[in-house]
Amino acid sequence: MKNNIIYIIIATSLKRTDMLINKALYSVYRQQNINPKNIKVLIVDDNKDASEIINIKIQIKILREKLCFTNKNIFHTTILKNQRTPYRSGTGSWNTAIEIINQNENKNSYIAILDDDDHYSDNYLNILFDTLKKKPKTIAIFSPLTKCFKEYEEIFTFTKKDLTAENFFIGNPGIQGSNMFFKSTILKNINAFDEALNSATDRDLMIRFIDYVTKKSLFENIEILTNSYVFYNANNNNSITHNLEKKHLGLDTFYKKHTHMFSNIALNASLERAKKLFNYHGKETSSNNKDYLKVKTYLTPTDTIQSRTL
Repeated sequence: MKNNIIYIIIATSLKRTDMLINKALYSVYRQQNINPKNIKVLIVDDNKDASEIINIKIQIKILREKLCFTNKNIFHTTILKNQRTPYRSGTGSWNTAIEIINQNENKNSYIAILDDDDHYSDNYLNILFDTLKKKPKTIAIFSPLTKCFKEYEEIFTFTKKDLTAENFFIGNPGIQGSNMFFKSTILKNINAFDEALNSATDRDLMIRFIDYVTKKSLFENIEILTNSYVFYNANNNNSITHNLEKKHLGLDTFYKKHTHMFSNIALNASLERAKKLFNYHGKETSSNNKDYLKVKTYLTPTDTIQSRTL
């Protein structure tokens, strides 16, 4: 049996290269008690400044030299330019990497998402490998999330019972970006991230994921870790969460896409949360108007990404 391979996708934008290198990527490179040759990192540049990718490459080279990574197969790192929808909450960048990973057709490959301003504890990947070894049928693993505020940290926990499509429609039980970990074929089968969304991309993915695994009787192959190994930067004001215009546009599309699936009670609860958190009023969405827009996902691409070996 081939070794399990974990691909870590880090999308980067808004010239956050310093955080990318010194927080996100460094937390990957410092992982303990694993074979670093079984980790492959894909960094996808989604910066508007075309020259920033040069800076990213230089800074990664400096970091690897500092850590004495003379062998390129130690935490093998590939730097890509987003080849899909740009500047759309990371969706095009993630799908750029996911499509390339799936072209390699490794049935023992898994995908972890890491935002460029978040980081892992130094034993996170060891825990993932250990879980896969003990439970080889696992298709997804989720860690509780530690939100790092300026003056304190708060751990958000959840259980398997919290993972319902309706809960993700109403809000988010605790899975967003950096604590996502899936078998790569699963992401392929659910059409990965929806590039039409400006926001709520994690909730949309989880709704489709839960629907898929429920229909395929795979729900029992999801694992929830007891402790938190992923740290979320709750101080970053330069994000989609704090850009209300983009947040509202994303919620418009999210509700048009999913409202028909859920009860009026769930819709009203979701809208109340969106109003409270994001001052969202949902002009076209109410419990009396369940018209929705079907949005195409990334498996009908307009661009073809060239195959490459990772």
